[in-house]
Amino acid sequence: MTRAWTTLAALGGATLVVVAGGVLASTLPLRLYLLGALAVMSIPAAISAASPRARRPREALLAGAALAGLFAPATWVVMHPLVHVDNATGETIELWIDGARGPLLPPGVEGIEPPRVRVALGMHRFGWSRPNEGAPREETRAEVGAFDEHLYNPAGAGCYWLEAAAYGDAETRGMPRGPQRIAAFYRFDRVDAWFAPLPRSALVAWVLSGTSRLAVRRHRACMALAELGCERSLRAAFVTCERTLNGPGAAPDCATIARAACSTRASAAATAAAGTKRERGGDEKQPK
Repeated sequence: MTRAWTTLAALGGATLVVVAGGVLASTLPLRLYLLGALAVMSIPAAISAASPRARRPREALLAGAALAGLFAPATWVVMHPLVHVDNATGETIELWIDGARGPLLPPGVEGIEPPRVRVALGMHRFGWSRPNEGAPREETRAEVGAFDEHLYNPAGAGCYWLEAAAYGDAETRGMPRGPQRIAAFYRFDRVDAWFAPLPRSALVAWVLSGTSRLAVRRHRACMALAELGCERSLRAAFVTCERTLNGPGAAPDCATIARAACSTRASAAATAAAGTKRERGGDEKQPK
């Protein structure tokens, strides 16, 4: 009986070491962490086998492997939260994290959850570039937190809206909602749906009665300005206008102001480009 309790205590201690190792060495790839966890969890079986009175070292080895397979992946997942990446630039880009190349990302589509990557807890540099470029064009420092929801918005090309819904006797009071300031990185306390509308049917309302839901969606009016070629500063001013006036009724006026500013900026840029072209043409015609 004493030997059995000793083996159980050894397995428990090894499990704590595996979990602590996952917390302290969160930057390890999952494969290396699993190999290390299996090695640690085999120690109780080795000790049991070395004992002259050992009876069941095989059972200890199997138990250690099972505990490693249970706790190691769970610890790694907790220490590597998901980061959604929405490519709203309209072109395929390459993701960079801490100066290392990531996957190629095609243009995102409204209504489809954006791609996800797992990143270790802590501060990181998120960047983007065109495919096969040697370095990121732009980088953003951001913190990845435990049990939070994260969204990386390369080039600040996307605009977002938080939609909240309550079912039954639940309330949305105190929940964030509406247009979000344009940023390269977002960190939310919770997200129940990505780029998809929240359910509204009577059956769903009955099933979800007493609960609330929060969705992240693309801000259509702001994205329409991006399609017109409005630069980020003008779209940011549009969102600020919406948030200041606080209400969907103010949105048409904000959109009108933004479109006018965008048109004025585009006309000024075209005029400047035409003037530069004429000056270059005049210089070419002058005799040497």
